[in-house]
Amino acid sequence: MSNYNQYIKSLNYLKKNKFKEDKKARSLTYFFKGRPQNTILDNKLIQTGKTISNFLKKNLRINLHQSPKSNYHDMIIFQRKNTYVLPHKHPIGGETIHMIEGKLKVFLFNLKGKQIKTVTMDKNKNFIFRVPGKVFHSYKIISKLAIYHENKNGPFIKGTGIIYPRWL
Repeated sequence: MSNYNQYIKSLNYLKKNKFKEDKKARSLTYFFKGRPQNTILDNKLIQTGKTISNFLKKNLRINLHQSPKSNYHDMIIFQRKNTYVLPHKHPIGGETIHMIEGKLKVFLFNLKGKQIKTVTMDKNKNFIFRVPGKVFHSYKIISKLAIYHENKNGPFIKGTGIIYPRWL
């Protein structure tokens, strides 16, 4: 089967399983629009995300929650090599990262921008890390593709859900 056919099959899989693209999001993002008790993360969903990310050569976010307004956010994030997430913090708490595949580095910073901790994560070593609440942090993807589950409190409010440091 061609890469294009696999890509179309993957899009159809998301649609059939009640995932809907968020056309307003800054990056390629899907939200689960089914009933919460039907949300399941399985190998098929991971393979679907990999196919889409690899075909488009883009980062992808598959949200297991229904919208940015949800009180709790569960995301499966597919990020490509050398993706660097700018330092930021969240006003309503920290987040937990659980590696599924690949490798990334997490950086923690103090209020002046000094790096205070680096954690290299993969599915075999340091595979779960809790980013403390209200601490500036960033990520850098160091494998071809990193896939991780991130969860944190919501809702996400555009303009106030992420705080970037003055030292950037």
